[in-house]
Amino acid sequence: MTNFVHDLEIIELRLGEAWEAFVVEKTIHKTANKEVDPTLSEKINRHGAFWNTVLLALQTTAIAGLYATVDDSSGCVSLDRVLRKVLKLKTHTNLKPFQSDIHTIRARYKPYRNNLFAHASRDRSKAIDDFNTENFSWDDLERDFHTVDHIWKVLWAANRGEKLPDKMETPHQHYGHNTAVSAAQKHVERFLQDWKGAG
Repeated sequence: MTNFVHDLEIIELRLGEAWEAFVVEKTIHKTANKEVDPTLSEKINRHGAFWNTVLLALQTTAIAGLYATVDDSSGCVSLDRVLRKVLKLKTHTNLKPFQSDIHTIRARYKPYRNNLFAHASRDRSKAIDDFNTENFSWDDLERDFHTVDHIWKVLWAANRGEKLPDKMETPHQHYGHNTAVSAAQKHVERFLQDWKGAG
């Protein structure tokens, strides 16, 4: 067993927070769509300023948090840092392709992370509009979260000296962050229905 458990626990917390924010935002958009539920959509639009604030906060958390899991900044606890440490041990050289996956995700989200979280731009809403027009779909984001989740689970197994799971296995492995993400989705669905029925 290597001694990366502390780093991996920190990354799991950040991954869980970001993924929860993503599924809550996605569920609100999908459930409150006027084609899906006109009543709920109309009710949300009556409180537009509040819901815009909520959705901006969720999107900021999702993008900044996902980016943080692959950040290569000095001193940052991330999958990039853990993977580099593992590869230096030369015990799991088969994990080297993960470097490319991490680089791809980092390059994809860095411009938006800088605008939304580091305030590199004064116009945060323009950053959101740019993000939405760059062909980022819910499926794209979901895929990237699953990729990060897979890498985390493989590194967790490597840290514990266990058999490394493959991509077919990791979606069926449930850790604390997976449970929290599932709960967040169920709770926001229940909240929206309860709120719609409240009059």
